[in-house]
Amino acid sequence: MSSNTLKSAASAKIGKIFLNKRNEIGLSHDEITETLGINKDYIVAIESGNYHIFPSEFFARAYFKKYKEFLDIDASFPVLYKDSAKQKIVKRRSFSYIKTVNRGTLSLITLVSIFSLSFLLIINFFSFSNNSNQINIPEFEVSSENFNTIEIQVKQNNELKESKILLSNKLILDFSDECWIEIYENDEILETKLFFSGDIYERVIEQPFKIVVGDYEALKGSYNKKEIDFLVNANRLTKVNTIYFNNEKLD
Repeated sequence: MSSNTLKSAASAKIGKIFLNKRNEIGLSHDEITETLGINKDYIVAIESGNYHIFPSEFFARAYFKKYKEFLDIDASFPVLYKDSAKQKIVKRRSFSYIKTVNRGTLSLITLVSIFSLSFLLIINFFSFSNNSNQINIPEFEVSSENFNTIEIQVKQNNELKESKILLSNKLILDFSDECWIEIYENDEILETKLFFSGDIYERVIEQPFKIVVGDYEALKGSYNKKEIDFLVNANRLTKVNTIYFNNEKLD
């Protein structure tokens, strides 16, 4: 199977069902494109059973489903992608500030431990001196207010760090038309979804990551308060683009 072919006998057979149904209705590829907003090449790909043009299985499935529902036919998506059974959509919060909170909690415990240990050492020292030289031990009182003050200060520092991270790592996507996107972090899929006009997507995410966009004309966005150029390096024919975010480029 060549790099320009992702096809099987089953996918060709299913594609024939789409083709026959479209001809039966009497619609051209251009009319389908105008009605559904699907790129003409994607329609041809589904009808031919050759899915190499799609950037990923998720894109292929999305447009397959949309075209199938429009034609009102009963067809299942063909098994073509080798790792389709192993691929998992990982829905997880990639919020780096969670780690900061954990470190803050650890810092609080460390401070309290050091404070307590220091107090015990002082008591032991003066106790020893008292037994040897009958020196009066000065009273040293540890109140709950001291611990509360430390806890409040650590909490305030954590909240400040969290707010800075939230502002500096925020991804915002604003959709003006139907568009499918995928977001990857370390080769894991964080998000794969079809958005519609008026939808706004927000996520806190650390670099490096990448976004696969189904239609670069259908959205605007920003990351770290910087506008994202969805046009650069885009495929003008399919309107698909992959935007990479890494520290070297965006710092």
